[in-house]
Amino acid sequence: MDTSALLTVAEVSVAFAGFASLITVLAKQNASDWSEGNVVRFYTMIFHSLFSTLFALLPFSFLAFEIDPLTAWKYSGAVLGGYLSLNLIFGMPHTARLAKTGELSIYAVAFTQTLMVGCLLVQFLSLLGVLVQVTEPILSGL
Repeated sequence: MDTSALLTVAEVSVAFAGFASLITVLAKQNASDWSEGNVVRFYTMIFHSLFSTLFALLPFSFLAFEIDPLTAWKYSGAVLGGYLSLNLIFGMPHTARLAKTGELSIYAVAFTQTLMVGCLLVQFLSLLGVLVQVTEPILSGL
């Protein structure tokens, strides 16, 4: 099984989180002066970058315990699917409210939420055995 794509995703995610932090520092704005939309944008960049790194490396932790590779990938997909589910349940109402007030672009929110639902569907289809590829369902969720 080819895992180099997962390592690449982890590296890019860490770089993106560092870039977002650097931009925040260079903006030289007081955190109390930020609009709620900017706070959500920054939080989203950092949070999802770090979780992408975590989920890209998660299959390797399962494989370290000498679990069957197919089972390890299914566990990883299940954990990623749980994260995506929680993010949709708790994040969607908040971002939808910000899109209605104009703090966030309604098109960006709709695109992101649609993409997340699609990735969640891929994770659960993989968990049910409908999709039997090993790394592709994980990569689609990241």
